[in-house]
Amino acid sequence: MVGFLAGYPNNCFGDNEAIALKWNDVFDTARGSVTDNSPKVWQINAAGIRPWITFVLICALIGSLGLGWVLKSALLILGLIILLPVVAIGGFVIWSRLNIIQANCPVCDQELTGFKGTELDCPSCGEALQVAKGSVTRVAPPNTIDVAAIEINTP
Repeated sequence: MVGFLAGYPNNCFGDNEAIALKWNDVFDTARGSVTDNSPKVWQINAAGIRPWITFVLICALIGSLGLGWVLKSALLILGLIILLPVVAIGGFVIWSRLNIIQANCPVCDQELTGFKGTELDCPSCGEALQVAKGSVTRVAPPNTIDVAAIEINTP
C-alpha cells in the first residue's frame, strides 16, 4: 500500500485549511494481485482546530520566555469576564425573590406586584396601598379605623 499526505489548495470545503489523505491500493497481498487502482480521498477540515493550536503554541512560547505572569493575567481577566455576569445574574435573582412581593389588592382583589417597603396605587380601583411584610395593605390617614362593613337587610 502506497500512501502520501498532501495539502490540496482546491478541495470540497472551498478553503485552504483541509488536509487530504490519498492512497492507491497497488497490490493485495492476500490475493496476490493488483486491486482497485482508483484514488480514494479523505479530507479532514482543520479550520476549527487551527485557533486552538495557535493558542497552545502562544502559551508555550510565553511560558518558555518567562512571561507566565502575562498568561496568568490574561486567564484571570478571561475568568472574570465569564464569571462576573453569572454572579451578577444570580445575585439579581436572589435579590428579586427577597424584595418583590406579589399579592392581591385588599379592596378589589386585583393582582399586584411591588417592591417591599414601597407605596403604590391599585390600577383597578385607585386605592393607595403599601407593600410591607409580604402583603399589600391599605394606606390610611392617622387616627383612622379601618372596618369592614356588612350590609344587614331588615324585614
